[in-house]
Amino acid sequence: MVFESIYMVRGGAFGEDFDIQFFLSVAAFAVCLVDWRIKHRKDYFWVFLTGSIVWTLAELVIQLTGVRVMGTKYLFGFPIPLAVSVVLQGIAEGAAIAILGICIGDLLMAKSSRKAGIIAFVIILASVAILSLAEFRPAPDVGGDVPSRRDMFAIGPLLFVCAFSTIGVVWLWWTDRAARARGLWMLLVMIIFASVWTLFEFSANTRWIEVGTLGNLALAPPAIEFGAFAWDVVVEIGLMYVPFLAIPHALKLMNPKEVREKQV
Repeated sequence: MVFESIYMVRGGAFGEDFDIQFFLSVAAFAVCLVDWRIKHRKDYFWVFLTGSIVWTLAELVIQLTGVRVMGTKYLFGFPIPLAVSVVLQGIAEGAAIAILGICIGDLLMAKSSRKAGIIAFVIILASVAILSLAEFRPAPDVGGDVPSRRDMFAIGPLLFVCAFSTIGVVWLWWTDRAARARGLWMLLVMIIFASVWTLFEFSANTRWIEVGTLGNLALAPPAIEFGAFAWDVVVEIGLMYVPFLAIPHALKLMNPKEVREKQV
């Protein structure tokens, strides 16, 4: 195990059919528009922009350096270049999840909208479960030609994840009470969403963990698999995405007054 790597593998359509990323991107932007029209604020747009830029650059680096290896990506049946796919990944896999977190978190944080937030979140989680199980495979294609295989603990990306997660933790600790509550609700929603998504993709044999070296890979032992999934859900998605809210808040691009007034 000393010289082996741990790989996160996507074996389903999400790794190659970028129709999913496209519609997630459109949905996230639509949520920003609706919130802006109703609340007359640009908070969600700042989270969307920050998440899109950071995650697009992160995806570009890990793919150019071979940390993540992907096959041909398709959008509406046509192959797309890296310049297009990384932008869609940055929005759908970074910004969109953060928008989900802050939107549902805002609804749950306010007593007047909590019921609506619960209903919306349950519908979203149920949809994720159904779509994941619809791609059921009899077994994971361990070591095979899969849509995406990522070395989870390559030193460069690992340092970036740790540094960016630290930004989120420090901000949650030092920020004002209203912003902290908003950030914690956002974090909780993202962790629950990522946990459900991962659980059902794992159950459908479309997401799994491999250990070894390229060309000599094996399914990870249960303890390593659980630890790798937990790291991905809590750190790589949860804590890593909190700075998408922390950065614009620290730059005074958000007015926490409304959030403070709506806290219970």
